[in-house]
Amino acid sequence: MKKSLVILTVFALLVGKIYAQQLNLDTVIERSARAVEEVLPQGAKVAVLNFVSTSETFSDHIIEELTGKLVNGRKITIVDRRNLALISQEMNLQLSGDVSDESAQAIGKMLGAQSIVSGTLTNMGTFYRFRVRVINVESAAIQTQSSFDLRNDEQVAFLLKGNSSNNIVVNPSSGTTAQVISTPPVTRTPSATPITFLEVAPSYDRSGASVGDATLTGIQYRNALVLTTTSGGYSLHNLNRRYTRFTGEIGRVDGTNSRDATVHIYGDGTLLRTFNLKANDLPEDFDLKVEGIRQLRIEFGGSGEDWRYNTRYALVDAVLIPSATPNPVTFIPPALSVSFLETAPSYDRSGASTGNAALAGNQYRDVLVLTTTSGGYSLHNLNRRYTRFIGSIGRVDGTNSRDSTVHFYGDGTLLRTFNLKANDLPMDFSFEVGGIRQIRIEFGGSGEDWRYNTRYALINTAVIP
Repeated sequence: MKKSLVILTVFALLVGKIYAQQLNLDTVIERSARAVEEVLPQGAKVAVLNFVSTSETFSDHIIEELTGKLVNGRKITIVDRRNLALISQEMNLQLSGDVSDESAQAIGKMLGAQSIVSGTLTNMGTFYRFRVRVINVESAAIQTQSSFDLRNDEQVAFLLKGNSSNNIVVNPSSGTTAQVISTPPVTRTPSATPITFLEVAPSYDRSGASVGDATLTGIQYRNALVLTTTSGGYSLHNLNRRYTRFTGEIGRVDGTNSRDATVHIYGDGTLLRTFNLKANDLPEDFDLKVEGIRQLRIEFGGSGEDWRYNTRYALVDAVLIPSATPNPVTFIPPALSVSFLETAPSYDRSGASTGNAALAGNQYRDVLVLTTTSGGYSLHNLNRRYTRFIGSIGRVDGTNSRDSTVHFYGDGTLLRTFNLKANDLPMDFSFEVGGIRQIRIEFGGSGEDWRYNTRYALINTAVIP
């Protein structure tokens, strides 16, 4: 009985500690204001520029409250919001939305500000990550960045829900009659809800990368992508053309060796961003366009760095913004297609099998798995009943990263050859099989070492009658 009581007490204390780390909105704003004041000299001229969230009401509230805290602190000089609004209108910018670093610098210089304050809110599932950073107008260097876990309570939920009215009410406590100024409602495109990057696009192939908890600049993060920048490495992720933006932070993991590093992010082979990371800098924010991209490749290190320097960098708070309208996909109604392996099962094979397999982080059932070792084949009888053969082919996750070649023959005539790259996403195929009786799928047999247990698989295969 005593043992159970002790366990319950410890559990309650742990839960209380975790919950206590999540702060209410007023506390987060107060601490963010103090963090800004700590790094700026007395009398510094500062512009509170913008705050990015999914709600204009929430963003406006944060800007007003944070400005008030900084004004009342009487250490720094805050630029009048009316001047800021005029300039933003001239530059056609929405201050409650995202503003590029270049635009922020331009606004700061026009206002005569020495520093710019901006912030973001990121949905972390059960709570929100509230960040505020200060940027030097002249050099664009980040002077400081604070990050707090914001409790998802009633106040936060109310502000994020927003208010469809744009009425402005003058405070009646001043003794004057309340004045209501009506303005037409503003049409806004609702922001898509961010989705945790590693949940929807886990690393399906990687070298030198891992997933776990990490601490950056004293802040603990969960489910971070940790990159060990020693002799080089990579991490592959399948976006499947479903997202428009990829955002987050990248920085050095506390307690690891203070070595600079370079990280590249590619989308379908095209360089999206290069980070020249300094070991002692604060984590660097990123916001990349990934619309229409299938594969994201993150490369790091490999520039002669000594393996003894166990330096780690990590991507934290990484999220994806879904596409408002999914990319069009050629769809064949089920009534017009038949499962390939159901209607034309393999009647003779070597090195091939059927079962379940994971490709690029996605699980598939009833696939044809090809073990590309010393060569193999699989025979299927179409009996001249079908016109097209469709599907995808790619490497099975967790098997050796070896390229391979697969040939498709119809009644002895070569229909298609796939020169498959181990780290590529599954490749779609569709070719005519009208009048064909036998399909023969041949693979491997090009001197590949039997010790490399590489498997490729045909997935989502169907034939059109």
